[in-house]
Amino acid sequence: MAHENASALTQYRTSQIQTASVDRLVLLLYEGALKASQDCRKAITENNLEDMGTYGRQLQDIMIGLTDMLNLELAEARTLRDLYLFCWKQAVSAQTQHAPTPLNEIEPVLQNLMDGLRSFLKQQTTFGTPAALPSVESPGATSIHLVG
Repeated sequence: MAHENASALTQYRTSQIQTASVDRLVLLLYEGALKASQDCRKAITENNLEDMGTYGRQLQDIMIGLTDMLNLELAEARTLRDLYLFCWKQAVSAQTQHAPTPLNEIEPVLQNLMDGLRSFLKQQTTFGTPAALPSVESPGATSIHLVG
C-alpha cells in the first residue's frame, strides 16, 4: 500500500511539473532551492556529511539551472543571474566550511523571490489574465521573457 501511495504521489508531481507554466516552474524551483537550503542547514548542524552533500548539491544544481534558463540579453535577467550565482556561491561556501552561516544570506533572497513571484501571479489571476509575467520586450504581453 505504501508503495502504491508513493507511486501515485510521484505521478502527481510529474504531471504537475509537465503541465506547469514557465512561471510556475520557476516558483517550484525557488521552493525547492529554499527547502534544499533548509535541509542542508539541518544536516550541517547535525554533522551529517552525507545529507549535507546531497542537499548542498541539490541547492547548487537548482541555482545553476535557474541561471541557465535566463535570457542574458536583458538587463533584468543579468540581475537575476547575479542573485542566482550569489546563492550558488553561498551554498558552496556552506558545504566547504561545514557551516550554516552562508545559508543565512541566501534564504531571505530565495524567500523574497518566491514572495514576489507569488504576489505577481496572484495579481495576474485576480485581474482575470493568464498567470504569467509581463514581457520585458513588449509591454502588455504575458510571458516570461527573462528566460530564454
